[in-house]
Amino acid sequence: MLLAAVGEAQAGKEDLRASAPVVFLHYWTDDFRTGVDAMVQAMTRQHPSLQLLAQGFEHEAFKKGIQAMLRGEGAPDIISYWAGQRTKALVEADVLTPVDDVWRLHGLDEVFPPALREACTYGGQRFGVPVTMHWVGFFYDKALFDALHLAPPRSWDEFLAVCEAIRRHGRAPVALGLQGQWPAQYWFDFLLLRTAGPEFRTRLLNGEESFLDPRVRRAFVLWQDLLDREYFLPQPALYDWAGAVKAVHGGEAGMTLMGTWVVGLLEGKLGWKACEEFDFFAFPVVDAEVPRVNLGPVDLVALTRRGDRPQGRAALAAFADVPAQQAMSRGSGALAPSSRVPPEAYSSMQRRILDEIRTGDTWAFAFDLNAPERLARAGLQAFEDFQTRRHDVDHVLRVMHQATLQRWP
Repeated sequence: MLLAAVGEAQAGKEDLRASAPVVFLHYWTDDFRTGVDAMVQAMTRQHPSLQLLAQGFEHEAFKKGIQAMLRGEGAPDIISYWAGQRTKALVEADVLTPVDDVWRLHGLDEVFPPALREACTYGGQRFGVPVTMHWVGFFYDKALFDALHLAPPRSWDEFLAVCEAIRRHGRAPVALGLQGQWPAQYWFDFLLLRTAGPEFRTRLLNGEESFLDPRVRRAFVLWQDLLDREYFLPQPALYDWAGAVKAVHGGEAGMTLMGTWVVGLLEGKLGWKACEEFDFFAFPVVDAEVPRVNLGPVDLVALTRRGDRPQGRAALAAFADVPAQQAMSRGSGALAPSSRVPPEAYSSMQRRILDEIRTGDTWAFAFDLNAPERLARAGLQAFEDFQTRRHDVDHVLRVMHQATLQRWP
């Protein structure tokens, strides 16, 4: 009798779980939110029977607490996460469910290009579906550039000249918001990629090269030169990434180095028109012989262990549909990973960014999405210290080198 009662209770619990909405936990809140609501609405319009409950969780808290949340009693069915080392860590923690069957059933190998298929593959298995592909570059105040007769710089010397012209005009050339730490990493990434190249950077982050190498030093020396010239908006610790964008919009700074998610903020809440009031340019070439690398994150949606049920798999597949991908792209400023989204679905700025990407030789993820967790934490702290308190190249190189020794004994 007792066993029968237990069995009936378990069956009842399974029935409730099967009929429960699919809970989708994501980190697109506040200024990041543009796009996700439109994506979910597009999914439910296309699939009226889909019960998808989207819940936002603050960006930085999400990073710190996601593993604990996935092991807890109230774990979600689907989460958003960043492709690269962060998703790899969740796979190794055994809190995600492989979805090779979803990819086969829905022909997703034909939907997503090779680089994005690779971004979803860990240990030979697929984990998740890509929903955004963001590109990192400079976004600038077009009226200021026009007033000073400045053209978007293509070389490092041209970039320095543009910064100097803006500084003499009485405005900070560059806004960088350091709250959350991660925005500073793009300066390290690009200065290293534009001088030492992508292969060296890969070996460096894998522990096969030393942070004491002269090529790493050169990247920090270039960064230090910008600090010495006072090209950054003062007190960056007072701003987050959105605050830096607002500083450009508000006339305090000329430009900011950030991902295409700024488009949603600038066009939406701030009301600027793309290509008319703000525009973009790629990080300038430093050494012409070094391959041109594009940089940016890819956001995935992944199935958790709790989400391993038919409803969870159906919902995950719906994120790959063209209406969902297109809605997220329009709302967030991201490029849609799906190759089935037609070019005419993109704005003029997005099409120009696509053209810029096509001129590049390869794609790279940001430092904290490529480096092992211990190195990523040490690096983000070191970059913040370098930018705000201690413009000491030798110190930051020693800190980074020590972090690699701890990661690779």
